[in-house]
Amino acid sequence: MRYVDRGVRYFEESIALYRELGDQEGLAYALSELGLLMFFDQADRERGRALWQESLDLYRQAGNKWGCRHVLGHLGLAYAMEQPDSSLACWQESLALARELGVPDGIAWALYGLGVHALLQGDDEHAMALFTEELPLSQAIRQPFIILDSLFCMETVALRQGEFEQAKALAREALEEEIRKPGLRVSWRLL
Repeated sequence: MRYVDRGVRYFEESIALYRELGDQEGLAYALSELGLLMFFDQADRERGRALWQESLDLYRQAGNKWGCRHVLGHLGLAYAMEQPDSSLACWQESLALARELGVPDGIAWALYGLGVHALLQGDDEHAMALFTEELPLSQAIRQPFIILDSLFCMETVALRQGEFEQAKALAREALEEEIRKPGLRVSWRLL
């Protein structure tokens, strides 16, 4: 049995137990984690979104801002392509909560999400401003995926704006960042 299948079974069992016990926050957590497995590993995007939405509703009912911030980031990503307005609202609320709670990785992730949203909407200046704010924070807390992807997004903006030297410098920085990651291969984007 694959680890993902075991994980799905584990969280489905956890959900049943949390429902039986009436533990709403435990249930919200298990729903969120199962949502990750469904959305990314099982490619069941609809079920992943539905699980995250149920998790968010439970976290809201419990007044758990930490849980809300976390799940809003997942939903911001989940809605990015099909429901950009919903995605934007999720990222904005996630950023506000992360700032209120003082969660550096949450701030970085939400700024990254807002930057991607702006990039997808063709708002290059706003995207660059968001990535410029996010990148030093991500570098300070060592978030390799976000750092690398932000550099690629910034490179995209530079290319769109005809800033070829800036794009070249960003591509070089991205390659150096990729090489610094221990135990990871060079990204497919660099091939």
